[in-house]
Amino acid sequence: MESTLFKIHFACSWFMTGLIWLIQIVHYPLFNKVGAAEFPLYHALHSKLISFIVMPVMIFELLSLAVLIMGFDDFHFQDKIILSSSLFIIWATTFFFSVPAHNELANGFSEAQYQKLVWTNWFRTFFWTLKSLYLFKFLS
Repeated sequence: MESTLFKIHFACSWFMTGLIWLIQIVHYPLFNKVGAAEFPLYHALHSKLISFIVMPVMIFELLSLAVLIMGFDDFHFQDKIILSSSLFIIWATTFFFSVPAHNELANGFSEAQYQKLVWTNWFRTFFWTLKSLYLFKFLS
C-alpha cells in the first residue's frame, strides 16, 4: 500500500508507539521521584506540554485509520477489526483510565493513582506496539 494517507497513518502510529514507550519507561517512573511540594507544578507542566504533542498525533491517527478502513480494499475485514479494535482500546484506556488518573494526580501525588496510571498505561503501550507492528503487513 503506497498511499499518502497510509504513510501518514503509519507514521502517526509509530510516533505514538515510540512516545508511549518513552513515557512508560522513562517519564512515568520519574513521577514518584518528584517531591510532594513540587509534584503539582511538575504534573501540570507535564500534562500541558505532552498534550501539545499527543493530541494532534492521536487525532491524525484516528482520522486516517477511519478513512483507510472505509475507503481502501487493501484492508480485509480481519485487518479492519484488528486495527480499529487496537485503536479503540487505546482511546478507551486513555479516556477511562489515564485521564482520570491524571486528573487525580493534578491534586497532588497519590501512590494509588500513580500505580493505576502506570499499570493501565501498559495496555496502551501493548496495543500501540501491536497495531504498529501489524501495519508492516501493508508495506510494499
